[in-house]
Amino acid sequence: MEFVASFSGGKDSLMAIKQTLERGGRLVAIIVSTREDMKTSWTHGLDKEYYKKVADILRCEVIFTDTDIDNYEKEFEAALEKSKKLGARACVFGDIDILQHLSWNKRRCDNVCIECIHPLMFKNRSEIVEDFLNSDLKAKIKKLDENKLAKDMLGRDFDREFIESIKKIEGVDVCGENGEYHTVVDPYSIRKVLGAEIYVDNASTCYPKAPGVSTRVSEFIDNESFSINRGTYMKAYNLSSKVIDVRDKIAKFLHAPKDYVTIFSPSATEAINMNLRGYLSKGDEIIVDERMHNSSWRTVEYLKNKDVSVKIWSEKNGEKSSSFGLRSDSKKESIDIEKHSSLNDKPLYESENLEEENKKYDISELKNLITEKTKLVFITLTDNITGHYLEEAEEIGRICEEKNIYYVIDGVQSICEREINIEKLKADAFILSGHIGLMGPEGIAASVIKEDMAKNIDALIYGGTGSQSNSPNMPESLPDKLEAGTMSTPMIMAMGAAIDYIESVGLRNIIGKKHSLGKKLRAGLKDIDGTIVSGHGSFCSLSMKNQDDAMVAFNIDASRKIMTRVGIQCSPCTHMVEGSFPNGSIRFTLGYFNNEYDVAEIIDAIKYIESSF
Repeated sequence: MEFVASFSGGKDSLMAIKQTLERGGRLVAIIVSTREDMKTSWTHGLDKEYYKKVADILRCEVIFTDTDIDNYEKEFEAALEKSKKLGARACVFGDIDILQHLSWNKRRCDNVCIECIHPLMFKNRSEIVEDFLNSDLKAKIKKLDENKLAKDMLGRDFDREFIESIKKIEGVDVCGENGEYHTVVDPYSIRKVLGAEIYVDNASTCYPKAPGVSTRVSEFIDNESFSINRGTYMKAYNLSSKVIDVRDKIAKFLHAPKDYVTIFSPSATEAINMNLRGYLSKGDEIIVDERMHNSSWRTVEYLKNKDVSVKIWSEKNGEKSSSFGLRSDSKKESIDIEKHSSLNDKPLYESENLEEENKKYDISELKNLITEKTKLVFITLTDNITGHYLEEAEEIGRICEEKNIYYVIDGVQSICEREINIEKLKADAFILSGHIGLMGPEGIAASVIKEDMAKNIDALIYGGTGSQSNSPNMPESLPDKLEAGTMSTPMIMAMGAAIDYIESVGLRNIIGKKHSLGKKLRAGLKDIDGTIVSGHGSFCSLSMKNQDDAMVAFNIDASRKIMTRVGIQCSPCTHMVEGSFPNGSIRFTLGYFNNEYDVAEIIDAIKYIESSF
C-alpha cells in the first residue's frame, strides 16, 4: 500500500513510518505542517531543509502546508489531496492515545476519502520509547516545557540516561505525549535504519517505481479488469477510452505530431522486432549505429540472415564497424571473443573528461552509406552502458526525410534522461519501455509511429483483436493491426500513472537531479587510484585495474547493500566501441530516487576496496 505520513521530525512520527514500512507499505510523501512564514514547522520549529533532507533519505516527496492556525485544517486536507495524486491511499500519524488528536486526524482523512492509520495507537508509551532506543535511530531534545523540565535538558541526547532522569519527575510522561518535550531525529540515523539500501541498476529496470504506479495497478485489478474492444457493456467502453487516453498521453509526452499512433507491446524488444522485421524484407538495406543493445543487435543479425543488407555507421576513421560481426557485405559472422581479448589490456575511456562531451559522429559518412536500396535508418539514441547520446539525431531525421527513408529510434534509455521531441527528431517511429526511465512497470512498451509507416508494417503476431472478428486476416486499421491478443491493460494504466507523476514533479527536475548525481559519482570515482571511469548523464561505467569487477560488485552489495550490474549488460556492441569488451564493466545508473548520500557511500565503498587489496 502506498501511504503518506504526517511527519513532525520527532521520534513518534518516525516510528509510525518505520512500522508501516516494515509491514510492506510504500512511503510516497511526508506532510510537514509549516508556518505561514514558510520557514519552520509548527510545534518542533525545524527548518525546511531538515525535512527536505529526510524526504531525500526516505526516497519520497515532501509536502509543506505553509499556513497560519486559522487555515490549518484546510491546508492539511489540501496536502492530503496532493498525496492522493501521488498514489497515497492512507495517511499515517504518530499519535498514540490522546482522543482529541486521533479524532482530528480521522476527520481530516475522512474529508478527502483517504484511510487514517495510527500504528502506535493505544500502545504502552514506555514500550514505544523502548522500541526507539533499541533501534539504531538517534534523536535529541529539540523543545521542552520549561514548567516541567529543566532548561539544561534542551539539546540532550534522547537516550536511556535522559529517560531515567525524567522518570523521576512527577507528572512527566515518559513519551512526552503531553508536550513535556519534543525530539528531532538525526537524519543520518534515519538513513542507516530506513535508507541504507542503494539501488543503482536503473538502466536495467527502475526501482522504486513512480509513486502511483502500484496503486493504479491494484485499483485496476480490483475494479476495472474488463475486456476492451470485446465487451459490449459500458464499463468495457469506458476502459477503452482510458486506454486511448494513455496512448494520447504518451504521444504528448514525446511531443509527437497528430499523425502518429501509439502501439503497445509487451516489451521494447518486441517493439524493435515489429518495426524492423515487420517492415524490411529480402533485398532491402538498413543502416544501424554501432552502440546497439542486444534487443536490436540480434534482430539485425536475424535480418542479415534473411538477406537484408546491413550497414554500420561508426565513428569517423574507426575500425569498429565490423568488430561485432555486422558488415555491409553479405558475410555472416558472430562476435569473435578471442579476436578481441587483447582489448582487455588497454585502458578504457582514457579520453574521458569531466566535461562529458559525447563522441561526435561524421554525418557525411552516414550519407555515404545511403543507397537506393536503403529503406530504413535505425539508431540507439542513448546507449545503455555509458549513456552516450547521439547528438546528430535531429540531423539524421532531416536526411531521412529528404531521402524518403524511414527513421526508427531506440529511445528506451533516453526517457527521463533527455527531453524528447519526436517532431524535432523527425523520427518515423520512437520506441520506449515502461520499466526504465519512465519509472513504470515491467511488461509494457510502446512504439509511437507515424501512421504511414505503421500501415506499411506487417504484423508479427496474429490473433484476436476484437475487431473484424469474422475475417481470417488481421485488420488493417490501427492500432488493431499490430496489437493481437489480450492487451496488458493494468500495465498500460500504470504507464499513464508514471507519466502523471513525472509531469507533477517536472521532467527537467528529474533529469537535472539524475545528471547532477551522475556527474558527482564519476568525479568521485575518478579521484580513486586504480579506477577507470566513463559515462554521461546518470550513467557511470567503472572498471578496476587491480580488481575483478564481478568480485567488487559482489562485495559492495554484501557489505554496503549497493545493488548494481556487472559484465556486458546486454550490449557487447557498445563495449566494443568503448574498448571494454569482453570483460565489460561495473555499471552504476542513478535514478530520481537516489541521493547524494548514495553517491558518497558508493565512492567510499570503492575507495575502501581499492585501498584494502
